[in-house]
Amino acid sequence: MSTISVFGLASGIFVVGFVATIWLSGKMNDAAVEVFTGVIQGFTVPIKNRWIWLYQVYVSFGVGLVTFSFALGLAEFQLSKMLASEGLRAVVYLYAFVFFVVAAAALLMGVVSGFISLAAQLRREQRDGG
Repeated sequence: MSTISVFGLASGIFVVGFVATIWLSGKMNDAAVEVFTGVIQGFTVPIKNRWIWLYQVYVSFGVGLVTFSFALGLAEFQLSKMLASEGLRAVVYLYAFVFFVVAAAALLMGVVSGFISLAAQLRREQRDGG
């Protein structure tokens, strides 16, 4: 593959992948709001269903976001090895870095701390009889 083709592919992956990660992040946030408020798709649901929604929807979107971002970072990193130009290689390394940061942030702030916060809220509501 030519340098221009590799760089074009890397840039295309970055743009499409970044838009997809923003969409997945939004879906994850929507699921968090639904778990927190107890209103899922317009219907008020009991805490038992909110726990299920937390595990099946929120965690699924979170793990999907982490995995997808990490895979895109790896793909960008592998593509950078195919570039002869140091300048273009640095740009593609930056693409990879962005996806690795998104994966780490989603894991730490979204999946881990978000899950702990939502689970604590549900436990409080159960304890208080809500």
